[in-house]
Amino acid sequence: MTTLLVHDTTTPWHPTDPALDVTVGTGTLLDREVAVNRLRYDGGPAAAAEFAPAAPLDLTDWEELRLWIRADPPAHGTPQLPFYLALSYTDAQDSQGSEHRWFIPVNDADTWEHCPIGIGDDRRGAITRFRLETIGGTPFTAEVYQLRAVREEMLGDIERALVDALSGLRPPGLDRVPLLVSAAPGDQTVEPAYASGFAPGNRILLQGGQGPDEEHDVVQVTNGSLPGRTRLAFAADSPVRGGFPAGGSSVSVTVPVELAASDSATGRAVPRVEVSGTEVREDADRSGYARQRDSFRPSGPLTVCAVRPPARAYTADYRITVAGTDPGQRTAIHNGVLSRLSNDRPLWIDDMPAPVWMLPVPWWQECQETGPGPVRIRVGSRMQTGPREVLPLVRRSEVRAGRPDTPEDDEGMAPRP
Repeated sequence: MTTLLVHDTTTPWHPTDPALDVTVGTGTLLDREVAVNRLRYDGGPAAAAEFAPAAPLDLTDWEELRLWIRADPPAHGTPQLPFYLALSYTDAQDSQGSEHRWFIPVNDADTWEHCPIGIGDDRRGAITRFRLETIGGTPFTAEVYQLRAVREEMLGDIERALVDALSGLRPPGLDRVPLLVSAAPGDQTVEPAYASGFAPGNRILLQGGQGPDEEHDVVQVTNGSLPGRTRLAFAADSPVRGGFPAGGSSVSVTVPVELAASDSATGRAVPRVEVSGTEVREDADRSGYARQRDSFRPSGPLTVCAVRPPARAYTADYRITVAGTDPGQRTAIHNGVLSRLSNDRPLWIDDMPAPVWMLPVPWWQECQETGPGPVRIRVGSRMQTGPREVLPLVRRSEVRAGRPDTPEDDEGMAPRP
């Protein structure tokens, strides 16, 4: 795992003072409707909103905290537009005077902005509390979406995002088929209503029982001798674990999404979706040149920030194949893949949108494929190229130049003739 959801913002952080109002609402983040925490502060005494994990949180293996924010007014860290909101946390092993606190910048008012915070040099092995703190009494409104801990691994992150994006597909007619005979712990079979699409090799999901949902692989399907119902048999080492009453329980055929493996496909579920990486290359046109600046925090009388080289852009190509024996199911699942991956819909990787491009069939394969072939896509991503370096925050620098014979110069840079 390279990302950990610390708080999903479906529940409010708890304010420590009524001056800070925190509610849960819905916002639109690019192409998604998301649950957000809405903060309103009308000024006055300092206030904070807190979140305490159920158990001390170990973030030793993570290098960044990330959140999205949309706020008003802007906060640039200048006297005219000061920072007014900070994120902090407390670790159980902190010594007296230890502080883990960062200012949250707002470049443009009422615009969703991504806020990364480097925590690689901070103690973070047993975090007991997170806080959003007001600073300086500046009134503001803000929406905050999800706090995550992240450790970047570019290719692994892309593949995990593809699996997440394609999960949940169902063959037509095989979603929530009612269970007609109750299933008890230890049973090797279940009997849902008759459906012609059930087949050996299916991976099914049992829902509606007294315990958690269960997945099982089907090894045998019996139709015909059972009026109005189908019998699905499981392997001997995969019996039903909980109770699933008839009438309130259901059976669905799932479509697992698997990263293509080099070993034999024997025993793998059908239908399924296979994701195969084909090529990775650097994308110079999308690589920037400006150094990145984030992680603003107090350091004595100064405000410092973390600076690192620009991230290097890459593209990664993938082939997505629908495997199965039923042509109708393959076509329906193929349509489902196309509905979730397109040029106008980003792929969300650790809550960052990444561009997706659909690719044509390579010319040397055009005459070899019949029917819907694999879906070929290209995903744009980035890889960090250097560590963060902590430097004093320079709020503004200005360089002016002029010809030596410039007649007027308000900076005294050019001598008068």
